[in-house]
Amino acid sequence: MAPLVVDLHQWGETEAGSLGNDVRLDRLASARGWNYIRPALAGPNNTPDACCSPAVTDGVRAAVDYAIAHGHVDQRAIYVVGISGGAYTALCSLHAGNIPVRRYIAWVPITDLEAWYDHHAFDHYGSDIRQCTGSGKGGLNVAEARRRSPMFMPLPAHMPAIHLYHGIRDGMVTSVSPDQSVAWFNRVALHSGHANQMMSDATRLDMLDRRIGPDQIAGRTVAGRRIHFDRQAGTTRLTLFEGDHEGFMVPTMAELDADYRTLVAPRPSPAARVLDAARDGARQIRAAVHDL
Repeated sequence: MAPLVVDLHQWGETEAGSLGNDVRLDRLASARGWNYIRPALAGPNNTPDACCSPAVTDGVRAAVDYAIAHGHVDQRAIYVVGISGGAYTALCSLHAGNIPVRRYIAWVPITDLEAWYDHHAFDHYGSDIRQCTGSGKGGLNVAEARRRSPMFMPLPAHMPAIHLYHGIRDGMVTSVSPDQSVAWFNRVALHSGHANQMMSDATRLDMLDRRIGPDQIAGRTVAGRRIHFDRQAGTTRLTLFEGDHEGFMVPTMAELDADYRTLVAPRPSPAARVLDAARDGARQIRAAVHDL
């Protein structure tokens, strides 16, 4: 038995290929002997059947069921990964709440189609959104865009672990502003009782203006890129890194691998736990005597 990695295709792509601006996700999963699937779903996001329709989220669930039926899946370790449009689909699957996913990893996700449309009304992404939402020549069907946006979907009763990554320079020339991730993270943080982890309005405006974050002086990195902002709100984490519209699968698999090891690490027996507690107590007594 081994984990399952579900690779969700990008906005305008299909099940062909695999994710990764560094190394392909399918190759990394295969090298570990893990199960892997990249479902077709509804194809590119330019029809009403796509763009997080029920058919899409049901398709993700069907792909998981297929992998379980035909693979050797440790059902405790189902992981969903997406970049850009795939990250958008991942978030929609999370909100649907019908898949027993242990952890999601979403790189440069789209969370609000209405806000995204404001930046792309006159390019092919804008055309795609209009086709997805059945919008006429008069402009965007806002109600339908919101219905298909994670930002406006009800949060699940149980929030699985999710890590959002976003390049802090995305949206300048590339397609998705990091504010898409920040807005969704702030919503989850507020709802889950972690308002102290939210990005403040002042920091948010400064980040969008100067493209730097408060954590960049710490020198921490992901995929060799400096981290500008890193916060955790319960099971939800947001990392803004030096970069634009990209996603890296080496750190993705390292994160999933580390998570899976917590599931399969042998647990000490009750007798061993008692012995460890006794040893800890003895050490504390010796330390107290030494301090007298």
